Amino acid sequence: MAALVHRAVTKSQAIALPAAFGDLSRPSLAARLGETLRLWQRRMRERQELSHLNDRELRDMRASHADVWNETNQWFWRSSRPF
Repeated sequence: MAALVHRAVTKSQAIALPAAFGDLSRPSLAARLGETLRLWQRRMRERQELSHLNDRELRDMRASHADVWNETNQWFWRSSRPF
């Protein structure tokens, strides 16, 4: 919890901010939006790369063509399901 201290107030009389101010250490809306967009872009890129793997690479990952199809046909905002 953040504390607001006025110059005239001694160190022992810190005034707590109301909860309406929220967590001041939390990232801004723009930063969170940017992070979400980067996550969605990474998911699209990874799913594109997954769709180009050959049979040997899929066997190494213990994934089937059905797993790849299920993963690559998800919307970009959906998280991956483990194989």
